[in-house]
Amino acid sequence: MPALPPLPKKFSAEHIRSDGDRGKVYIDGLRRRFDIQFANGLRSIVIHRPDKRVGWSLMPGCDVFYESPLTSDEMPDPSTLLDWAQDGTEIIDGHECLRFIGHYTFSAGAAYEVCYVDRASGIRRREITYDKLGRQALTVDCRSVSLSAPDPSVFELPDGFRIEKL
Repeated sequence: MPALPPLPKKFSAEHIRSDGDRGKVYIDGLRRRFDIQFANGLRSIVIHRPDKRVGWSLMPGCDVFYESPLTSDEMPDPSTLLDWAQDGTEIIDGHECLRFIGHYTFSAGAAYEVCYVDRASGIRRREITYDKLGRQALTVDCRSVSLSAPDPSVFELPDGFRIEKL
């Protein structure tokens, strides 16, 4: 099945969504952290630590976090649910990007996605989702990209949380 080019092994970036949500992603090999600030004011942190065989979900403002065992090193990549085809190039935020069109591998009506992959770095600079009627539903822009390894402390639990096992 045709796929998108792989993401860099180490990077951090800000995600800005057209629905008002914002986030920060940190990747260092198989370790991952996702900080999400929802448009409604809630915040969520998810940390994936295959080296410790656990995943943690935290809600700042609450002193409990959820720990769940990991049975695999890899986090599922939602882009694998689509068959991708390269469809030209485009400049996104000053970066030359390869344009890919993805069609779902299951029945999804007219839904599809467009992804712009930075030719130089492999970062997915923009992703656009179209709904089952073929209407644009969501745009996610990737900004403030650093291709350096994130500080290792971002993959640790913040102080003050107590565990709740799932």
